[in-house]
Amino acid sequence: MWAVALSFKQIAARLTGFSTPIFGVSWTPPQADRDVAAKIITFLEDRRALYEPPERDISEHLITSILRTREFLTDVLGSGGIAAELSEPVREMRKACREFLDSARIRPAETDRLVVADDTGNERRYIGPAGTQALIALRETFGIQVGLIAVRYGLSVEEQFADLIPPSP
Repeated sequence: MWAVALSFKQIAARLTGFSTPIFGVSWTPPQADRDVAAKIITFLEDRRALYEPPERDISEHLITSILRTREFLTDVLGSGGIAAELSEPVREMRKACREFLDSARIRPAETDRLVVADDTGNERRYIGPAGTQALIALRETFGIQVGLIAVRYGLSVEEQFADLIPPSP
């Protein structure tokens, strides 16, 4: 009646300890990589910075979103226990965040940002051409890496987010 097979990682993720008549052992096993991969994709699907048209995103909000994404990816790596097949794409995405943030720093003499007053009269900064190019590079990296993660772990992604994943050659 055992119709479902479980992998070692799935079994280990279910166990929190065992005991014998002589001794007991308890530990907190690492999460299965597939669960971590699903958590990463779920988090990224909700990042407007990855799919919202750049001209609609206020640069401060965009930068905050990328900062949160980088922090999340750092936390995933910092928790440890994930295989290289998952940690490598996460490292690439985190690197893309750093590169975007380095290129998107607000500088006093910057002239390629569009400043517009909103309905309340407050000025809002939108990313200009250089910021748009940096955002495109970030999205390309994320598309490739999320595609790799989705394929490796058999995960689906939301349709809007799936547009980032490049088509097969």
